[in-house]
Amino acid sequence: MKDTEIIIAPTLCVGENTKSKNITSLSGIKVVNKWSYKDFTSMLTNNGLAIYKAFRIEDKLLTAYIVIKK
Repeated sequence: MKDTEIIIAPTLCVGENTKSKNITSLSGIKVVNKWSYKDFTSMLTNNGLAIYKAFRIEDKLLTAYIVIKK
């Protein structure tokens, strides 16, 4: 990845399941996009970004950490 711009894009995947949606609504967190993990990675690649690394952290809310490059 020499001389390549990279972006680390962590995001809550609140669209993954009903439990995630309920937790965010009860906590008062304002969610603009309700991505699932698959939809989030698809959106990035559909917009011309290459995923270098991607992993999921599954806890009360699924968090996706994606390292992307142009």
